[in-house]
Amino acid sequence: MEKIIVTIGERFASSGKQILAELGEVEYLECSQSQLNEKIAGATILIVGVSHKIDAGVIGSVPNLKMIATVSTGTDHIDIEYARSKKIEVISLKDETEFLRSITSTAELALGLMIDLARNIYGAFDSVKRGEWNRTKFEGRSLSGKTLGIVGLGRLGALMAGYGKALNMEVIYTDPSVESRNFERVSFFDLLERSDAVSIHAHLCEATVNLFNSDAFMHMKSSSYLINTSRGKIVDENALILALESKDIAGYATDVIEDEYSGDVSPLVEYSKTHSNVIITPHIGGMTREARESTDVFMAKKIRDTLKAHEPASVS
Repeated sequence: MEKIIVTIGERFASSGKQILAELGEVEYLECSQSQLNEKIAGATILIVGVSHKIDAGVIGSVPNLKMIATVSTGTDHIDIEYARSKKIEVISLKDETEFLRSITSTAELALGLMIDLARNIYGAFDSVKRGEWNRTKFEGRSLSGKTLGIVGLGRLGALMAGYGKALNMEVIYTDPSVESRNFERVSFFDLLERSDAVSIHAHLCEATVNLFNSDAFMHMKSSSYLINTSRGKIVDENALILALESKDIAGYATDVIEDEYSGDVSPLVEYSKTHSNVIITPHIGGMTREARESTDVFMAKKIRDTLKAHEPASVS
């Protein structure tokens, strides 16, 4: 009998819970990173989101673990190589193309963040809460007629490109693996030089770590905005802060930061406390009711199917 521990807690979708209940004993918990090792020690299957880092130390503390399932496309929060060395299967939403076409929440957030930056919505609302009513203080920028650069024209990048087109923006993109009939493909630096807003939708890999560094910021328009709903490590945050301070770019809106798991004080978060040209949300791209319901149920079914595939063939 499986011992399934779900670190997403009781908010795991009820329809998904019904599927998991058929597979074994299930425990739903919410805990801090420091409590994780103690809480999950008895698991054979571990279901996680992106709020915990599942490194070698965590994996090594679970002696009977045979599967890690993450309800995300990214897996950089899991030490996959170590898991595989222990013959632990890791399953995720990556490459589940047909299913993922129905999940639009992260691209919708990217659109919202771009509009927030262009219109300074956060700053304007903050001003009203202070009892002010000063409309001239918050002159923004129209997006119609501007150029939107998409870094990574995969599922989410293509959605964001469509949103840009709906706003009458010129859309260009850079992605070595995608050819599009609908949008112009350009080099990375050409995109930076031409774009009024740049939206990051590339996967985190060795080639994209610190892709946005001091050199990249020097190629961007001083009036441009950068939006990141991918992974924090794609942006060199120290170089970003310098670029913001020196007005090399106009603003940055992100749903991710460089190290979400350490618990250390983030220099970017500290910077945002005293500057209005940064917006940070706590990795909520996939956190809509509809997205959570769909992904939880899909993952529960995938775990069930994976277990069934590993069952020994019956002998007649």
